[in-house]
Amino acid sequence: MRKSSKYALGTFAILCVVAAGAIAPGELAKGRDSLILGQVHSEPLDATELSDYVNISIVDKVSLLSQASGIAEVYLQTGAMYDQDTVRARFLGELDKLHELGLYPLSADAQWNNFRTAVRLYIQNDEPAINMIVWEITMQAELLSGIFYLDDQTGKILSFSFSGAGFDDLVYQEDLVREWADYLGTDVRNIRKSAQPDEPGHGLDESVFLFELYSVSRSVSGQIACAVGGGAERANRWSLGYIRIHSDQIQG
Repeated sequence: MRKSSKYALGTFAILCVVAAGAIAPGELAKGRDSLILGQVHSEPLDATELSDYVNISIVDKVSLLSQASGIAEVYLQTGAMYDQDTVRARFLGELDKLHELGLYPLSADAQWNNFRTAVRLYIQNDEPAINMIVWEITMQAELLSGIFYLDDQTGKILSFSFSGAGFDDLVYQEDLVREWADYLGTDVRNIRKSAQPDEPGHGLDESVFLFELYSVSRSVSGQIACAVGGGAERANRWSLGYIRIHSDQIQG
């Protein structure tokens, strides 16, 4: 019995060695390929590694948000200041501020039907020191739905667009542009109302103001707009965004 046990164990050991010899080269090759592939994927990010939160101006931040090209975007699992659990409370607090300013019709204690977040790192390709983490927040509340962009560092809402019905009294005026600049903590100039083409019978009260946020070395053109009074069959719209940037030295 002892002899047969030893024989069985010896046979099993030999089979293990043979199996290992057949499998190991393939697994080693796969491991080597995975390592090389991992290096290929990680090397492009090495140049944009961030050791600390870089302080850039609000104008730099909204300029990153407005550029359609020349920007690298990296999806993240969490921000540096906020995570999936804490960003909601911060966003609702900022939404209350927009409500107090007259930029958003509902307070933060409204009934929420949907709330989704995505967080990204934005990096300017030709100047990687200009970078920021932004939360993209999509929400629905009562008769409204919209998308908001919140800066992870300052916790400020940088841009938004939403639509809904039943809020015909929310019409943007010129003074809200200055209120918006104060909210962001930056300077504004060249506020002007954009001429809208007449569309008889459309029933909408359209209001569009152009403006320029500026710092020492950069300015960004923005637009705040609303179209309200179209009735339930056509959702009213409100938005604030940025349409182009200027990197020239600002004079005066």
